[in-house]
Amino acid sequence: MSLGTSSDGVFSGHAKFTNDIYSCLKESQHEKYVVFLDEADGTEEIPANVSAVVLKHEVPQLSHIAIRARQSKILFVCCENS
Repeated sequence: MSLGTSSDGVFSGHAKFTNDIYSCLKESQHEKYVVFLDEADGTEEIPANVSAVVLKHEVPQLSHIAIRARQSKILFVCCENS
């Protein structure tokens, strides 16, 4: 799955639908994942094998997960309504 490009490259990986971002830690660390996440409280760390996160609800712009995504150059999308 490819979500598009950034100035640093393409956001791509296997699509993974989950309630918990940490479930990606159980997956191969040699594969990248685009995570469609049902819930996050904003304090999560993003595993190294995640290339993009699509969250089903809003989180504050300055939440920990949003800042970590920006620092790691990971695509981070929040939906207004589920």
